[in-house]
Amino acid sequence: MRIVILGAGTVGSSVARTLYQHRHNVIIIEKNPDVVRHLQDTTDALIIEGSVSHAATLFKADIMNADLCLAMTDSDETNILSASLAKAMGARRVIARVFSPMFHNFSTFDYRRYFKIDRILSLEQLSALRMAREIDQYMGILTFDSVSCGNIVLMEYEISPASQSVGKRIRDLRFPSGVRIGTIRREGKNMIVSADDVLQVGDHLAMIGEQGLLTRLRKSLDIKKPEPRDVIIAGGGETGYHLAQMLQKTHRIRLIDADLSRCRTLGAMLDKKVEILNADVQKRFVLEEYARNTDFFIACTGYDENNLLACVEAKALGADQVFSIINRSDYGNVVKKLGIDFYVSPREEAAQEVMNFLNTGAVIFNNGVMGSGIRLVEIEVQQGAPIVNVALMNAKLPRQSIVLAATHEGSICVPGAEYRFSAGDTAILIMHDRDVDDVLSKFEPA
Repeated sequence: MRIVILGAGTVGSSVARTLYQHRHNVIIIEKNPDVVRHLQDTTDALIIEGSVSHAATLFKADIMNADLCLAMTDSDETNILSASLAKAMGARRVIARVFSPMFHNFSTFDYRRYFKIDRILSLEQLSALRMAREIDQYMGILTFDSVSCGNIVLMEYEISPASQSVGKRIRDLRFPSGVRIGTIRREGKNMIVSADDVLQVGDHLAMIGEQGLLTRLRKSLDIKKPEPRDVIIAGGGETGYHLAQMLQKTHRIRLIDADLSRCRTLGAMLDKKVEILNADVQKRFVLEEYARNTDFFIACTGYDENNLLACVEAKALGADQVFSIINRSDYGNVVKKLGIDFYVSPREEAAQEVMNFLNTGAVIFNNGVMGSGIRLVEIEVQQGAPIVNVALMNAKLPRQSIVLAATHEGSICVPGAEYRFSAGDTAILIMHDRDVDDVLSKFEPA
């Protein structure tokens, strides 16, 4: 595929190497002459010197024939502008990297829709999501970005022995139309639900819907919430903030940061139940007071060495699981030797996310991380497709292909049986690998 990367900093160059290794046609635009000379000496990709926000530079990169454009500079505003410009000039898909949470807080303003950007990508948010999934063993049904607008949320519930749903078929539970069960995890295996599946004690249901509906449904069926865990987050930067935000409703969170001003900002942004502590985790007495025997200790400071040292100390103090953010790729080899249970590399997460966007036709995003031959696919409804203006119950989708969410003009919902797609809408489905081609035939013109 033809991929244009705008900006060759640490993230842009790392993603470029990954794409080039997979034999894609990579073009890089960079304005720093020293970086340009270095890239020309170290890579076979086409390097263009110039400003990523100038149309003339994008013309040189033949942006109108790009399958994917990635805006990866260190400026949020530049990335938003250049990605929007690339889209207007004809790039098929565009992604803009951002740092500030403002740009992906759709409840305030939908920058993505206004600037016609296919995805706004935050490395910090991606890294936090990966950590959150590891803590809660979420099955990866949806990316956080897919359900971050409106009141649509993803929750996982466990069927307890006392639940009224034990021994009943899914179809007999009469779930509200605004709720979907995506998968069931049973005895460590994930499976897509069907209406005739019978629920068993210990089943973990991954459900999507309006938060109020899910809460009422859980109470009415006496479904067990996951056990809250004690989580210490060391570092209140963007990764730490996103992680606390994702976990604050289900776990007991303590977030530690040495910057008093940042602590006050976090206090205004996060739930009041999150305990924010102004302290330095590099001091052992701080860890002795707060990290001793915690369920999870997660180091999210901006320095790899500090993260590693804090994790080692926390482990020695009895923390059950210690996680770390690691930016330097060469540190990955020593993490396990230090007793660290799990680590996330933001650059690797970004590269994997980008790889999920390398699709043709109507497919926007294709994520096969589910295992067991199950995947999540985000599809754009194309003009003239068989599913346009057809009630969902009559769309003749494969039996275990489930439409989890639909977006129309920036609004997201969980569609009911009467829902009708329009051209330009997007659909988020979960399906088996074997059904992908059949599903796509419904969303693309014959």
